[in-house]
Amino acid sequence: MYIIVAMVMLFRGFADAIMMRGQQVLASAGQEGFLNPHHYDQIFTAHGVIMIFFMATPFVVGLMNLVVPLQIGARDVAFPFLNSLSFWFFVVGVVLINISFRGWVNSHKQVG
Repeated sequence: MYIIVAMVMLFRGFADAIMMRGQQVLASAGQEGFLNPHHYDQIFTAHGVIMIFFMATPFVVGLMNLVVPLQIGARDVAFPFLNSLSFWFFVVGVVLINISFRGWVNSHKQVG
């Protein structure tokens, strides 16, 4: 389940990467681009947080949940309830952080 959420967050991070690269292409062509500098900085930071904390780390944890029981000959992880609780805390964290990113970007829109 960690790997599935990590893949969803990979696509979310990929969307940020596409926005950043699109901005860079337009800026290198001499145009203003579609993002103001403050918004670009926020997307850059959100992309980094998403890709490290919500894609790379859970992907490795998911792989370890698959590999370690196989290595030691167990049927499942040592504490399945704790593992499930950890996963659902992680999912709640992903949702809350993504909601806060949206509010963070919207709260800094320039008026006028």
